[in-house]
Amino acid sequence: MANQKHRECVRDALKCDRLKDQLYEVICVDDDCEPDDYSDWQLVSEATYMRSLYFEGGTVSNMEYRGDEGEDIQRAAKREVRQLNRFIKKWTPTLDKTPNRTGCGKPELKQ
Repeated sequence: MANQKHRECVRDALKCDRLKDQLYEVICVDDDCEPDDYSDWQLVSEATYMRSLYFEGGTVSNMEYRGDEGEDIQRAAKREVRQLNRFIKKWTPTLDKTPNRTGCGKPELKQ
């Protein structure tokens, strides 16, 4: 996976620590696919959802962002939000439709 060449949107998505973890540890495993199988819209949708968790009360991400888990974790959470913001800001204008705030769905099967 590390030597795999990705399209630009995927490369940018993988620069976001939390989104990279979400892709490789959760949704790609669940969907039995690779990050490149997701459309740009799906990646931005997932980033939008991941960012929303930092501001939704009762989530682990929110506790990290508020500093409930310590200063080091809070700094990391704020860095992750900045990474997500940069990715979303760059890629949202390139989309044909508004990102889905609930994340991405399973990619369409390639024929």
